[in-house]
Amino acid sequence: MVSVSDASGSKVKLDFHLGEPEYIPGVDTEMLKLTATKTKPGLAYGDYESNERNILFLAGDKKSARWLFPDQNNVIHSAAQLSEQVENESSAGKDKLVRALYFVFSDKDSSGDGEITMHDRVTLGFSKANGDGFVAVLKDIDRLYRVWMPENRTISILYRTGKSLRHARYSVATLAKESDQEIAAIPGIEYRD
Repeated sequence: MVSVSDASGSKVKLDFHLGEPEYIPGVDTEMLKLTATKTKPGLAYGDYESNERNILFLAGDKKSARWLFPDQNNVIHSAAQLSEQVENESSAGKDKLVRALYFVFSDKDSSGDGEITMHDRVTLGFSKANGDGFVAVLKDIDRLYRVWMPENRTISILYRTGKSLRHARYSVATLAKESDQEIAAIPGIEYRD
């Protein structure tokens, strides 16, 4: 448990706990999400907030441990696996091999409320399937529509920043950008600083 102050200066408690291990097919790795629950002392019910703050990867027979982020300051919106597309029926019912992981998180206060929350703009990051090689690839995203792997070599992202609907493609092997282009300008959306 850690005591901190929120944006209003009120004292809050952060209780941390690890979730259940999530197996990553194709690599000898499991991931456990670290969740922080924030409560205000003196309140019996209802005034609490829970957010995922980090991910612990356990790899190999000896289960060597490493964290995705160096601290617990980020708020993770989602963490997901990008699996191979299998085209034959003999693979039905089997775990598909994971080729990469992606993470959607807020790492700065863009809403101006004095703290990093689920209401801030997001950053998209990738890592290899075992959690190694993490890289933040897109920042200041207003809305992330979809992240998918239409073929086993490329990751596609459809997202919006300001009035711009964009499509980006990244290499699965290197996690490097292949392209990022505006698809359409969206009328009627106000850009927020």
